[in-house]
Formats: sequence, structure tokens, C-alpha cells
Amino acid sequence: MKEKLLLVYNPFSGRGRTAKIEKLKSLISKKFEIDSFESDTIGSIFRYIIENGRKVYDVILICGGDGTINEAVKAIVKLSYSPKIAVFPTGTMNDFANYLKMSKNPNKMAKYLLNMKTKKHTVYAANDSAFVYGFALGMLSNISYEKIHHKKTFGRLAYYFQAV
Repeated sequence: MKEKLLLVYNPFSGRGRTAKIEKLKSLISKKFEIDSFESDTIGSIFRYIIENGRKVYDVILICGGDGTINEAVKAIVKLSYSPKIAVFPTGTMNDFANYLKMSKNPNKMAKYLLNMKTKKHTVYAANDSAFVYGFALGMLSNISYEKIHHKKTFGRLAYYFQAV
């Protein structure tokens, strides 16, 4: 019997890495029954996990950057069970995924998921909000969901411009 995996992603995260997500899905589909959710606005991943998390997923795979990860974790901690969490870095900065040494390569990520070894990580809380790494610049702006060209042109500098 296949394990159940929920894949959540922000298509505006990074520079449009949706093709890598699709490749990853095809590589892991033999092991996992995959439900996918494409975010369309700030808070939609949080709402989706809260509303659909009672299906009891074995793994929740978060594809995005630091803001997407923190949004998903904020919802996951509210579930009545503790699924494994995996991160596929498709964001602009990917500070948390870099800290965990997670690969941006779909083949390497698939190998990790197919042979998943878990390790514990602290979830922090502040003012009714949960996060795993720290407050990021993406939390100070709505740039993570903007289809604007300056994010693609300037990359991480776009976050700094928006924050200023």
C-alpha cells in the first residue's frame, strides 16, 4: 500500500520551478499516493492544510521558499497528528533548506524521499504563529505571490527593495 503524501507549493516562489516539481512528483509516484495543492495567495496553503489535513498524510512535502515553509508549518502544528515534513527548495533565498542541506535537484530529492530518514527539528512560536527557521523578509512583504518582473530580474534583491 502506498504512503499518502500531500505536496503543497507556491508557483510564484523563486523563478517558476514548477517543471522541477512535476518531475519530482513523477519520480516518487511509485511509493506515494500524491495529493497536490497549488497556492494562489498568502494564507491559502495554511487554509488548505487545516481543511484537508484530517486525511492523515504520512508526509507533507513543502515546495517553496522560507515563507511557504513557515506558512505550511504554521498549519501542520495544528493537526491532530504529526506527519513527516520534507522540503524541496524552490524559493528565491531558501535559507532554511540550505541550512538542512536539501537539494534543488529533483532526482536527488526523489532519492531522499524514497529512502526517507527523519530527524527532529525545533518548531518555534511567537504570537500564535509557528515557524521553523526564523522570520524572513518574505514575511514582511507580499512579493512571494507577485507575478512581477522585478523579482525575476533582481532575485533576492527584490525582497530588500520591497522591505525598504
